Amino acid sequence: MKKTALLFCLILFCITSFAQTTLHQLLAEENYLQIINQLSTKSQPLSKQEKYILALAYKQNGYPNKTINLLLKDSVNNSLAEKKLLSSTFFNTGNYSAAKPLCEFILQEEDKNVKNLLRLVEILDFHQDQQKALKYLLDYEADDTTNFEVNKQLAALYQKADSTEKAISTYRRILKQYPDNQSIALKLGKYLYSKKKYPECNDLCSDFLKKTPHHRRFLILGGLANFEAGAHRNTLLLFKRLEAQGDSSFISKKHLGITYYRLEKYDKAINYLYAAMDYNTEGPEVNFFLGSSLGQSNSPHRGIPYLLRAIDLISPSPSTMEKVYNKLAIIHYDTGDYSTSLQYYQKAYNYSPKTSQYIYHQAAIYDHKLNDLNKAQELYKKFLLYTPKNLDPKKGSDLYTIQLKKVVENRLRELDEESFFEKGYDTSN
Repeated sequence: MKKTALLFCLILFCITSFAQTTLHQLLAEENYLQIINQLSTKSQPLSKQEKYILALAYKQNGYPNKTINLLLKDSVNNSLAEKKLLSSTFFNTGNYSAAKPLCEFILQEEDKNVKNLLRLVEILDFHQDQQKALKYLLDYEADDTTNFEVNKQLAALYQKADSTEKAISTYRRILKQYPDNQSIALKLGKYLYSKKKYPECNDLCSDFLKKTPHHRRFLILGGLANFEAGAHRNTLLLFKRLEAQGDSSFISKKHLGITYYRLEKYDKAINYLYAAMDYNTEGPEVNFFLGSSLGQSNSPHRGIPYLLRAIDLISPSPSTMEKVYNKLAIIHYDTGDYSTSLQYYQKAYNYSPKTSQYIYHQAAIYDHKLNDLNKAQELYKKFLLYTPKNLDPKKGSDLYTIQLKKVVENRLRELDEESFFEKGYDTSN
């Protein structure tokens, strides 16, 4: 009997060992379906190892709910490996509330487990607990500043926290390790652009364009940075390079058109802005600059409809409305419609009461075009009254106003003299 029992135990051990070997082999071969077929139909209770392997097979074969249900059975006794599997499955199915305590437990046990750390950070970020997420990342970074994924998450969280310099320095740290990483460079470039750090954005794009001269995204980003910085020549250079590659997008046509306008090359501006209109007739900027460019042509009246459309399209910010009405005033002046020009100068002034130049322009029309000297004198005096006293001649706009003041003061003396001689000398004494 003893020999029979011993033989039975030996056979059972061999069968079990063979079964375990087969399971591990199937696992190594990623033959999850066969594992499921073998273990899910097993009549005897699963061993702890078999339970884990079956749960893993369910997950890998696309049955996360079966993984979760299996691991939740007797979950109090789950091993760390089972908790990791359960945590990642909850996370992948979007059940962050269930995944969070498991991730926190695993972090206590394995504080250098990067996969678990990044899951926990994403969960905390989702729940708007960025401060705690930052703390966990910085705790990890205290021992290791070189982990790519940790640094990437850290930079993203600094962005959300509006810690501008920390975000930038973290992105730069990544690029120092991985200087050819275009994805990180674009993230940094867009962030620099959003923070109006246009020269730094341009420098970054220039560095990458040396490596990849035809990279469309760096050409556009660099072009936009130069456009916003007012570097017109560089803007043209980058967008013309795009054009040479066959690009005919709205963004290229629009920015080339506006840049040519700012360089006072109105014919080229008109061509590009008309091309931009083929893509979008409802863009207030394109309508404004097309109207303004046409206003500088031999037929300035053609710009009026576009400027009027720009007024209809914009959310009326004072600065934009002022510019549109100023352009309309200039066009009507150039076409000899002085009454309408006066109305638009007044509207421009209403949107920008500090710009006393609009008063001067109205006075000049009454003086030199409508021959209404009394109204001209009234407005010239108003111009002097509303012009700031402490003007800085080093500033272009202030210098122009100073020059206008001299013109107005001289003209008022002339008008006073003309009035004096018209009335004649008083000889009563």
